[in-house]
Amino acid sequence: MSNKPSLRLYVDIDITKKPLSVEIEFPDEPLAHRYRESIRRKALPPKKHKPKTVVFELPDSAYSLESSRKLEAFVVHFDSKRDAEEWADHICRPVKGHEYQVMIKQYWSEDEVENLIDHLPRYRPPPPPPPEDRAGTPPGEARASRAH
Repeated sequence: MSNKPSLRLYVDIDITKKPLSVEIEFPDEPLAHRYRESIRRKALPPKKHKPKTVVFELPDSAYSLESSRKLEAFVVHFDSKRDAEEWADHICRPVKGHEYQVMIKQYWSEDEVENLIDHLPRYRPPPPPPPEDRAGTPPGEARASRAH
């Protein structure tokens, strides 16, 4: 296994207001969609102009944030063990030995990416939009009305 990461997630955490919001940008839309599906209960609706980004809000018990070089992640501290457990998922992972903390990992090895992909729901492309309903009289009816 190489030490070079094969995937980097861009994480933006808005701490200027409550509730704290987290945006995670994935390298492609299918992976973002799969992650969004896996956290459907806490994910906010996707933004049209950011299809590769998944957004969610942290609960009020999230009180502190730190960046960890060793973990290559952001670590969120919670007042509530229950909230920390509920917010843990395939991307927001529990910190070993610290039951009130969850890390949002940014750098992923090939093996970690494979494991992540194996555990996320399969990607189903969104259905195509319905055909556009064009206004006006259908051509056959227009011709028939002129004949009279």
